[in-house]
Amino acid sequence: ATSVQSMGELLRDCRACVCCLGHNLSFEGIYGPSARLVADAAALVCDAAAGVGVSASASAVATSDVEPFRLVLLSSAGVDNPDGSERALRSPGERAFLMALAALLPPQADNVEAARVVADASGSCAAIERVIVRPDDLLEGVGDAYVASPTLLNGIFDAKETHIEAVG
Repeated sequence: ATSVQSMGELLRDCRACVCCLGHNLSFEGIYGPSARLVADAAALVCDAAAGVGVSASASAVATSDVEPFRLVLLSSAGVDNPDGSERALRSPGERAFLMALAALLPPQADNVEAARVVADASGSCAAIERVIVRPDDLLEGVGDAYVASPTLLNGIFDAKETHIEAVG
């Protein structure tokens, strides 16, 4: 475990951070002690960026004197925008299924919490800009270009293929 101060030192000369942590597909990876791996790491980066001097002040960002600290969180298509704006894009059955997944599988709950942590941090600190990337089925190899969209394009029962190389 790293402290906020240590993370701040690591990020001091950075203007961006990409968080692409995930859980191993093993019993230990799913139900082991790292159940909050992604949410805890996201909180650590956000706290360091906001509190240890990595990020500029809100007034400096507002006057364009300094670029904001940018945080990219790799999540999953099973995670909604924490502001609730995508609720209508999912069927009641899909929402119920995702709630059950979060209750039964700690990695799903972790991804949901990580998105909330990042959204809360960018909402409370103007010097942090965030984007949560939520690819569908993430596959290796070359594929079509990744389409960036402010909302979900399809549900989890209508997943499209996304290739790792295209997301980069």
